[in-house]
Amino acid sequence: MEMHTSKLDEKRPAMETSCKGPMIRKRRSIDMPVNFRIMLVGNNWLRTSKVGNTLLDKEVFEYKDNSSPGKNHSSAFTGYVRNTHTTVVCPADLFASDFTDITVRQRVKECTSLCHPGPHALVLVVDPSDFREQHRRRMEQIMDFFSEQARKHAIVFIYKEKREKIRKLKK
Repeated sequence: MEMHTSKLDEKRPAMETSCKGPMIRKRRSIDMPVNFRIMLVGNNWLRTSKVGNTLLDKEVFEYKDNSSPGKNHSSAFTGYVRNTHTTVVCPADLFASDFTDITVRQRVKECTSLCHPGPHALVLVVDPSDFREQHRRRMEQIMDFFSEQARKHAIVFIYKEKREKIRKLKK
């Protein structure tokens, strides 16, 4: 995993840990975990990895084409988002039509192990123009692997690509 550091980080007090995990620090009257963990779930690796890069404000997830390494292996990168150490996990392709329930479960477990003990938030990356019934069923199957508490912290991110720009670039 990559660790992003800056001069601001040097001024931070050392992170406290306990047998129960990282301690909670008070920030602007809101309790925030010392290490915030986000798991992205989407039916398109390119779009999902772009969202991960946007969250971390740096290019860490590769999305050159749809055959990027991330399609076969889950990736996790860390950085600071608004002064909070954040881990973003982008799973390997969970929406392949030939995957069995067991394969999907194994890949979800792989992702959650990259943000142990599990994500604080699930970000569901959806492009309405490319979201089919089989994607909806797979998304429900993935969400069933998580507790009701985790489902309460799911965020739907509507990704809409500006197709007009793409057409202009092709000309």
